[in-house]
Amino acid sequence: MLGDYIDNDPELEERIEEEFGERYIRVPQIESWQSFEDMEEFTETMTDKRMKNSLERALSGGRGVFRRF
Repeated sequence: MLGDYIDNDPELEERIEEEFGERYIRVPQIESWQSFEDMEEFTETMTDKRMKNSLERALSGGRGVFRRF
């Protein structure tokens, strides 16, 4: 992940800032459980029953949830 490299390399961070300025922003990292909650909330908004069922199955499958989703 680029964030890991930037945190360890101030020169790279400065170079990116100079070359890209405001075009790119750093997206804060979140915990996987927060991402999982986002996926659950998104699934609840689905009006297409078939799609909603498919996403619910992906979320209930244990390991590999993010890949399946």
